[in-house]
Amino acid sequence: MFADFLVTHTPFVSSVVFHPKLTPWLVSDVTPPDFSVTISSLLDPSFFPPPATADETVDPSLPSGLLRMVSRWQKYVDDGMFKLSIPLNTSLRASRLDNTD
Repeated sequence: MFADFLVTHTPFVSSVVFHPKLTPWLVSDVTPPDFSVTISSLLDPSFFPPPATADETVDPSLPSGLLRMVSRWQKYVDDGMFKLSIPLNTSLRASRLDNTD
C-alpha cells in the first residue's frame, strides 16, 4: 500500500522494485509466486466468502474499493511501475533440492 501511495500520489517515485525471497524463512517473507497469487486472488470475486448470516452486512464500497486498488496494482505490474528484483517465474530453492540424488 505504501508503494501504491508513493507511485500514485507523489511526484517523487515513478517505479518500485520489490525484493522477494527465494527461501522464505519467516511467515512474512514473500516469494515470487506469492506476489503473483496475491494480486490474482484479490481480483477474483470468489476469493472473499459471502456473509455467513443474513444479519451480517458488508459495506458495498469495500469490494469495489479493493478491486479498484488491486486493478491499479496489476496495471502497475503490467506497465513496469511495480517490478520484482527477480523474474516472477523464478523457481524456489527448495524445488532444486528435490532434484538432487
